[in-house]
Amino acid sequence: VQPNSPSQRTALNTKARDILEDALADARATERQLWSAVPKQTEIVPSNTAAAFDKIRAEMLPEESLNPLLERVMSRFNAATEGPTTSTVQTGLLDANGRPITRQVVTPPEPVTLGDAQNLRSNLLEEARGARANNDFKTARRLNAVADGLLDDMSSAGGGAVARARTFSYELNDRFSRSFAGDVLGTKATGADRIRPELTLERAVAGAPQQASQQLQELRTAANNPEMQGVQGDFL
Repeated sequence: VQPNSPSQRTALNTKARDILEDALADARATERQLWSAVPKQTEIVPSNTAAAFDKIRAEMLPEESLNPLLERVMSRFNAATEGPTTSTVQTGLLDANGRPITRQVVTPPEPVTLGDAQNLRSNLLEEARGARANNDFKTARRLNAVADGLLDDMSSAGGGAVARARTFSYELNDRFSRSFAGDVLGTKATGADRIRPELTLERAVAGAPQQASQQLQELRTAANNPEMQGVQGDFL
C-alpha cells in the first residue's frame, strides 16, 4: 500500500469536514420540519433563554453587541419571565374630600409563543453558522448558548409533537456539539481547540489509539453517512 501524498491527505481531511457540514445542514432541516408540526401559538416562559442570555452578557463589555435582533427580542422575553406589572391610574373621579380616585391596573406581559422561540432559534443558528464560517468562533459559541436556552424552553411545552422534536434536537446536539464533531465544527463551548478543515482527520487520529478510535467513531456517528467511513479508510 502506497502512502498518501500530502495533497491527497489534505483533500481527505477537507472532504471529511465537508461531509460533517452537509450532515449538520440536513439535520437542521429535519429539526425545523419536526418543530413546525408543533402548534405555534403555544405559550412558553423563556426563563432558560433569559438565563443563557444574561450569562453571555455578563462576560461581555457594555460596548459589545451580540446580535441586534437578539438584543431587541430579549427585552420582550425578559418581561415575559417577570410576570404581570401593576400600575396606578386615575379614574377621573373625586372622592368625598375632592381627592382623585385611583385604581390598580394589572397588565400581563406580551406572551412569548413557541413559534417566537422557534423563529429566533433558527435565526441564531444561522447566524452562528455564518460566524463559524468567518472564524468568529466566540460569537458562534455565544449564539449557540442562547439557542440551547431556547431549546430548553421550547421543550417545556407538552404534546407528542413536542416530544418527537425535543428528542431529535437533543440527539442532534449530542452528535454535533458534545463530541469530536463539535470540535471539528468549532461549536463546542468548552474552549476546545478549533480545527482547520485540512487537519480534520489528522487531529482525529492524534493521541492514544483508544482516543483516536473514539474520535473517528464520533465523526462517523455524526455524519451518519457511509462516505465518512470510506474517507477515513482511505486516510488511514
